[in-house]
Amino acid sequence: MNLRKNLTEAHGRMSDLRGELNEKQKIELERNVALVLQQNNELSVLKGKMAHMTSLLEKKDRELEVFKEALRASQEKPKLQLHKEKEQKPRNPTQMCDISVQIEPTHTDLSLSSQEEQSFSDLGAKCKGSRHEEVIQRQKRALSELRTRIRELEKAGSSDHKDHLNESFLDFKTLRIEKNVQKILDSKSGLPTLSRIEITVPQNGPAISGFNQAMEKSGKMDVAEALELSEKLYMDMSKTLGSLMNIKDMAGHVSMKYLSPKEREKVNKLRQRDLDLVFDKITQLKNRLERKEELLRGYEKDIEQLRYHPRPRGKTQITIPSKPQGSSRHLGPDRRTEAWAWND
Repeated sequence: MNLRKNLTEAHGRMSDLRGELNEKQKIELERNVALVLQQNNELSVLKGKMAHMTSLLEKKDRELEVFKEALRASQEKPKLQLHKEKEQKPRNPTQMCDISVQIEPTHTDLSLSSQEEQSFSDLGAKCKGSRHEEVIQRQKRALSELRTRIRELEKAGSSDHKDHLNESFLDFKTLRIEKNVQKILDSKSGLPTLSRIEITVPQNGPAISGFNQAMEKSGKMDVAEALELSEKLYMDMSKTLGSLMNIKDMAGHVSMKYLSPKEREKVNKLRQRDLDLVFDKITQLKNRLERKEELLRGYEKDIEQLRYHPRPRGKTQITIPSKPQGSSRHLGPDRRTEAWAWND
């Protein structure tokens, strides 16, 4: 009877536990369902935002294409204008032979130099006819006026450095065009040679600023290359000196190209210490060499005295200087006999 009661109680407890577990699982399942619904809502919101972003991106792409087309049209417009100007020029040989043409720059791109050279080469090819002397005189006057205008523009610049960059760039540009035109004129046997051809520089600011920026970039690149070369030469020289003079304490073999100012100062101090070590080593070697030279001069004087000032007849003992390291070797019987000199 007791066992049956215990079994019934156990069955009751088991049923109660099952009910409680079922209720907990139901609550947890409801929470999971609510979480899934919330995540679905967030996912739908994110999808909407993504669709909106894709639409904005497509709109920006279309605007970018429109801007590209406008930029391409603006770049092709000056080419068309130059082509129209070439077509509208009169075919009088004296007018076509005048090379002092002002080129109107529409942007600061350096690719205009090729167009200018092409236009000058076309004009040089067409420059075949009469009245060349008058044209050359007119060109010389125009070139002198252009030089004065260029000097005025250079004086009106912001700084001397920019003026120098302008001058070097203009000289380089005019030299290129001059070479091109000179080649064409040399190919024509009937045409006289031209001394120098220059281009009028417009008085607007963007072209000059573009030239300045280009030349400043090239100048910075040249300075960086020079610094890198000098750094490499210093490293090679210091390593060579250290190996030749047997200096093992040189610690300045560090490149200062990518270091901060503080680290550069530390490396500079290390290099100064290396320089002091090299200087001390050279001083020691110099002192040793001077001492050896003094000893050598003394030996030469003694030999000269023995050669030109003979001693009286008899045995004369020649003192042999001791070796610098103080060796204690004794002369043999043969060497003792050689230490005596007999005068005739």
